[in-house]
Amino acid sequence: MEGNNSVLSAELKRLRDSTENLKSEILEDAVKESINRGRRLQSLVIQGVPESLTGSLEERKRYDIGQMKRILCELELPESVVSDVRRVGRKRSDGSRLMVVRMCDYDSRMKILSKSKSLKNSHSMRQVFIKPDMTPMQQAQDKCLRDTLRERRANGEDVIIFRGEVRARSDIQNFH
Repeated sequence: MEGNNSVLSAELKRLRDSTENLKSEILEDAVKESINRGRRLQSLVIQGVPESLTGSLEERKRYDIGQMKRILCELELPESVVSDVRRVGRKRSDGSRLMVVRMCDYDSRMKILSKSKSLKNSHSMRQVFIKPDMTPMQQAQDKCLRDTLRERRANGEDVIIFRGEVRARSDIQNFH
């Protein structure tokens, strides 16, 4: 019986240590996620903007800044709201890597996001899509939401994504 007691005590100690390690890993991951989200609060991701494949790095950057100015002009917003523009991802033959744009402030980001839907009515900007810059965790959650939306629409439901949830379009009328 004493042998079983010492084995159980050792197992209990191992489980406590394991639990403490998991708690600290979860806390560390949560802090990293929070910091990462904070860094992205003033950034946007723009898809579908053609990329210059020739010239020096500086020339390509000036080209991207010019493209961003065209988008802002189309949205009737001032150029001064942009603080940095850069491309991310591997270079592709079609020259359309994602463009990450850092705004001067959060309000500028929100103005651009709110007006971005109007680009689909523009002849020259129809293929340009603007989204918030999201962490990998947020991207996974967003994909899950979109998959649920697609599935429910396939079943004939009239649903939209509203405030991070898939909801019936008729329920949203009360929020406006």
